[in-house]
Amino acid sequence: MFISGCNETKSNNVPHSFCPETTSQQRTDCEKAGGTIKNVGRAQCKQCIYSYSDAGKSCTGSNQCEGRCLTEDRAEAGGFATGICEADSNAFGCSQEIDDNGVALGTLCVD
Repeated sequence: MFISGCNETKSNNVPHSFCPETTSQQRTDCEKAGGTIKNVGRAQCKQCIYSYSDAGKSCTGSNQCEGRCLTEDRAEAGGFATGICEADSNAFGCSQEIDDNGVALGTLCVD
């Protein structure tokens, strides 16, 4: 059995963070580029996330999407698959991309 945990505070009760601070310039640059600063991932770090206008469109390869073409239901890796264009640039969570040749890649989980 494997048990894992995180200590959210330092010994002096100052909050511990694995995430670098987001500067005002980074926020401005993100917003100018059409993004939104959001807390993402297990550590809830702030990251510039871009929404894609083709989100939910049917696809057979990532070359048909602004972002990636993802399977809706898990497909056999190495087999041909269809999917939908991802909603935004947030790479956290589990996803299975379909390459430009219509082949499902292995499932990748990022936390």
